[in-house]
Amino acid sequence: MSIEHWTDQTLNQLAKRVDHIADAALQSAQTVDDLSNKVIRVVEHQENLALSQQKMLSLVERMGLQQEKMIEAQSLMTENQVNLANSIRQLADSQMQMTRIFENLQEQINTTKAAVDRLERVIDYLMRRDGERDKKDKNNASE
Repeated sequence: MSIEHWTDQTLNQLAKRVDHIADAALQSAQTVDDLSNKVIRVVEHQENLALSQQKMLSLVERMGLQQEKMIEAQSLMTENQVNLANSIRQLADSQMQMTRIFENLQEQINTTKAAVDRLERVIDYLMRRDGERDKKDKNNASE
């Protein structure tokens, strides 16, 4: 088919088809451009997500380290509480011993006071007796 046989109507139809194909190609190019932009946004979003995941992983690791430190601190606190309880028990035992010693000392003080009172009475008695003997001796000497 040669170009000379084409009618105006055929050429108009051909021009419309070419125009339609050009519009379709333009729309396809626009769609590809839109898809390309969307792919770029998805890639950027994935990169941001990867960074966020990396930060999250880092935080989880730090939390793990903090938990280990907290477990160690809790262990030390438990050990210190046991030591404190033992110290309190020893202190209570020492206080009981001090109370017994104080009670024994109080008893000895009371016993010593009673002995001192008896000795004072004996000394008073002996001094009176010596005083009476001195009087008798003076009376006997003056007679």
